[in-house]
Amino acid sequence: MLHSIPETPLLGGRAFREGFAERFQSARSQKLLGLEEEIRSYGEGLMSLAPAYDGADTSATPQGALVLRNALRVLQQQSFYGRDPAVSLRASAPPGAYVTWDPAYLDRALAYHADYERFVQTAFKDLPVGAQGFVRGLATVQLEARMARTIAQGVAAAPIGHAFGDRGAARELRDRIVASRDAAGRVLRILGVFKALGLRERYDELAGTLLAQDDALLQETDRLLERSGLYAPSGGDFEWWNGSRPVAPPAFAVADAEGVEEYLAGQRERLGQLLDGYAAPVLADLEADPLRDFVAGGDADAYVNAARVAKWRAIGAQLDAYEAKTPGNSLAALEQFIRDEMNAVEVGSCAAAGGRGRAGDFFLAARERLRASLVARCQGLARGAASSGYERLREQFQRTLAGRFPFAAGDGEGEAGPEAVADFFGLWDARGAARRAVAAGAGGVGGEGSPAAEWLAQMDRVRAFLAPLLS
Repeated sequence: MLHSIPETPLLGGRAFREGFAERFQSARSQKLLGLEEEIRSYGEGLMSLAPAYDGADTSATPQGALVLRNALRVLQQQSFYGRDPAVSLRASAPPGAYVTWDPAYLDRALAYHADYERFVQTAFKDLPVGAQGFVRGLATVQLEARMARTIAQGVAAAPIGHAFGDRGAARELRDRIVASRDAAGRVLRILGVFKALGLRERYDELAGTLLAQDDALLQETDRLLERSGLYAPSGGDFEWWNGSRPVAPPAFAVADAEGVEEYLAGQRERLGQLLDGYAAPVLADLEADPLRDFVAGGDADAYVNAARVAKWRAIGAQLDAYEAKTPGNSLAALEQFIRDEMNAVEVGSCAAAGGRGRAGDFFLAARERLRASLVARCQGLARGAASSGYERLREQFQRTLAGRFPFAAGDGEGEAGPEAVADFFGLWDARGAARRAVAAGAGGVGGEGSPAAEWLAQMDRVRAFLAPLLS
């Protein structure tokens, strides 16, 4: 019913639900603890009426009082019974440290619950229904306090190591994840206990601590991914490229197309290692049954909706799609770009470097970084080639042909010599990429309607007219 309360400007449904649950649990615990105090004095009265089974005559004591007294006596002898102070299970680590769990304390907390289950299965024989509920509630409050104290004793903060190099950092993080998974299984079992017993406050605290730890591990996995430099060209960009083709082999420091395939296989393998060995074990907690209520209730939204969670889930989905050869997967699109589209790029036709992909996809983001860097370098080369090629043509034309027939009206400075014409159009043919770049306006040089483009068009017509002579 509480979950049906809508979110409005005047009433926050979620805040109302959380406040109600907190007050309910607090009142419940206080009430049961108060009743415990009452039953202690009541039990002392029962003890004065009827000593424990020591051979004394108990015939004058009401049978119901005797049964209740003995049930309470058995409760007081249980391992989970005590006068434990209230503690919180919310835990965080200071900067430069991380949360650790001592499995021994978690096992002890689970052992207390096992004792509790044995108690409630055997302690209610001959008790009236109302008395059963009271004793069960009192036992639950005691169990909650004892488990919370025990779990809190096993939580600590450890300093993050300063391992040497990326390999050392990867090993250190992997060791932490393995240790956290050993504890996480126990924590999830405890969350299941809290959920089954309706101990919502303790459930929320412990679930929040577990997911905060998971988030910290996933953030470090993200940093490890960044340091891996997957699908990054040599030097991080294409400033080294001089326009030669193919582009891909030197971009990834291999000799040929076969080397590119080996490189791509290595990148897939490394990414699979990061997913399977680092991210996936941490993300698995979100799918665990004991956490479903916490996640579904919106309490984990800050973590569940984090971009890194979506990214790693998408990486896993795309790797699976790639292995299944599902059409349209983004990993295949990235590899096709590296194999084919990169190698189709040439100075003067930089647009052949591919297109943009959707945001948020790791593989398409990698493709876009490659594309943008390659296009930027290609355009820079195009500007340089267009400018220098065009200037070389203009210089030779002005020096050997300008003002001479048939490149000028009238007699001018006389006729252009056949050798000068042939030399100029030989250079013209050799500077084809530069001419196309200027005509198209590549890199901001020339372009349709510009004086440079119009001059090139005129020379194209002259070249066509003189083709029989030049050949």
